[in-house]
Amino acid sequence: MQTNPVRRFASVLGSLLGCFLLIALFMVQLRYLGYESGLVPVAHADASAEVAYVSPTPRSTVTAEYCSEVVAALDPTNPSGRTSTQMTFDDSWFFRDARTYQHDLATACSVLAAVCNSESQYYDGVAGSVPYAERTLGALGFHDVRTESYAMRSSILDEVSSLLMGSSDVAAYTLASKTIASEQDGQPVTLLFVGIRGTYGAEWLSNFNFFGQSAGEADHRGFKAAEEEVEEAVRSYAHELGLDPAHTRILITGHSRGGAIANLLAADLNTPDSDEPALAPS
Repeated sequence: MQTNPVRRFASVLGSLLGCFLLIALFMVQLRYLGYESGLVPVAHADASAEVAYVSPTPRSTVTAEYCSEVVAALDPTNPSGRTSTQMTFDDSWFFRDARTYQHDLATACSVLAAVCNSESQYYDGVAGSVPYAERTLGALGFHDVRTESYAMRSSILDEVSSLLMGSSDVAAYTLASKTIASEQDGQPVTLLFVGIRGTYGAEWLSNFNFFGQSAGEADHRGFKAAEEEVEEAVRSYAHELGLDPAHTRILITGHSRGGAIANLLAADLNTPDSDEPALAPS
């Protein structure tokens, strides 16, 4: 019995598409493995040409840009949903009792969390997006801004790679530092900033990975795994800058999943393991 030409063509086309799909999936995994092993260089935000870093001042009010899905939905000419708000930052906050709630500091942290979330758009190449974290932190007098963790974790292809490799227990984060003067003795103190992105793409799977690694482990497994990576990066960053724990303050913020990871990170930095040195006074 002769095969229908149309059916034969559809079968061949399906086979070809299947082969292309397998090759594409293989290339995606190869790309991700190359990044993880350090063999493939990862592009990161080169904001030097468009970010105006300013000299630190004790108190400053700046325009903080971030992206909003509501703005993007209401304004088709603004696909990134780029918007902004005024925020004030005061160095004196970090010489007060850290156990006392400060509303202005909490407000600033909320804005910075939105800024760090928005950095994903810049790495994804969304039209109209800018290096949000570099711009806002630079305007506040921070320097050595690091956002490399957003690379390979911000585009659709990145999320497919994460699903294929089963590596969703991660988070993107921003690191930065600035020098502030102590109100007590005028000695310079380094303020280390850590901003952690909220749930993004495949990281939703990690949100449901809540069982501890062992029966005696109470921490959410997905959050904890991501937190351990961020903690290692923070310690490496502090070591690179040669920070003196006695003259260091740490500010950690994050939205949603990022907030959960921020809490775990603060707890671990406050009570480090016996083999880990303290990065700042409790």
